[in-house]
Amino acid sequence: MTVWSTPWTERRGFDSIVQAASGIALACSPDGDQPGALPFQALDHSAGYLLAAGAMRALDRREASGHGARVRISLARLAHELMESGFEGPTTVPLFEPALSQAPTGIGSSISALPALSYEGGPTEWTTASRPWGGDAAVWAPSTRAVTASTME
Repeated sequence: MTVWSTPWTERRGFDSIVQAASGIALACSPDGDQPGALPFQALDHSAGYLLAAGAMRALDRREASGHGARVRISLARLAHELMESGFEGPTTVPLFEPALSQAPTGIGSSISALPALSYEGGPTEWTTASRPWGGDAAVWAPSTRAVTASTME
């Protein structure tokens, strides 16, 4: 079990600050002297995905047993795990050109980036374009894919 009483427990987490404090910025340095950074906020993204998966798992647990769960995510712990995995920083920073989608809307054309995360069976495009504020009924949209405990393991 992770201990939640470290010197950083009460501090706010900012990806770039944790990258600097954990050694990631040095590992990503272009010259070994000036700090660098990952080409995206990897700790924030990872924490968000882990938190979402933890929340879904907690809801599944509540449905199955009636008991809830607490989900805690730590940017500092994610940085520690990354550095302990043997991470040495990128050799080059890849150029990123987002894949864009253009679709008509009720108020003109909408251009948006396609889903950034891809996985087998996952979405490759948005099911609908943006619509004006208030243009949709206040109901849950139908899911295109059911998420179960088995898909999270």
